[in-house]
Amino acid sequence: RSMGSWRRAACCVGFLCVVAALVLVLPGCLVSSSPLLAAVPALRGLAVQSAFDEAVLQRIAHNALEFSADFETVINNVTAELKAHYPENIHLGEPWIFNCAGGFKTSMLLLHASMTEYVILWGSAVPTVGMSGRHLGEFHDYLLTGKFRQWMEGTVTTREYVPGDHVYHGWYDGSVVELEPGTWMLEHMRGSVPFSLPFGLADSLISQLDFVTVAKAMMGYGKLCALRYLPLLLPGGEL
Repeated sequence: RSMGSWRRAACCVGFLCVVAALVLVLPGCLVSSSPLLAAVPALRGLAVQSAFDEAVLQRIAHNALEFSADFETVINNVTAELKAHYPENIHLGEPWIFNCAGGFKTSMLLLHASMTEYVILWGSAVPTVGMSGRHLGEFHDYLLTGKFRQWMEGTVTTREYVPGDHVYHGWYDGSVVELEPGTWMLEHMRGSVPFSLPFGLADSLISQLDFVTVAKAMMGYGKLCALRYLPLLLPGGEL
């Protein structure tokens, strides 16, 4: 009972943190010459303090693919191995949440979240295409099933990725991305997560008026942020 109360309190605190972050970040996102861009070097330095190792994440994705090509088996193996490697930072049991951003129609499963990074499983059961947006952070995607096509700004050709490939999207890069039906991947983002929240929520909030999905996403992110930072208030707590 006490654990349930603690988790509810964590959700409430996390939700308030996310709301505060949106209030602070949204105005800057609406201005192309946002002063937040000046903070990129500092944010990059902070993002270096990651709880996750890219080599480990890539190995986990490869191990899951070698064991089975079945979607559910791959997902179960990935989450189980992530939990084994990062027991304090990977949180299982969250629901799949629709995520409509930049034109994409996808679904995501939150596994870890903080102000400076997140780990999710995401993809789509239907064909979808959209803009990547521009973010104060870098994205590492490890393709598990399907095909992922990326058209980078400044080029006239696309690059296609298949299961086992590592897709990198750099700081403030822009691209068009297409997912075939049944494309799913493991993603690790490092940088300013609050800066990316308006992009991730705008489609659902403004064009679709899907307040339920927005609430689910914010509560999920807020809860995992709280689970990440509340322990710091305890004696001996550290990042």
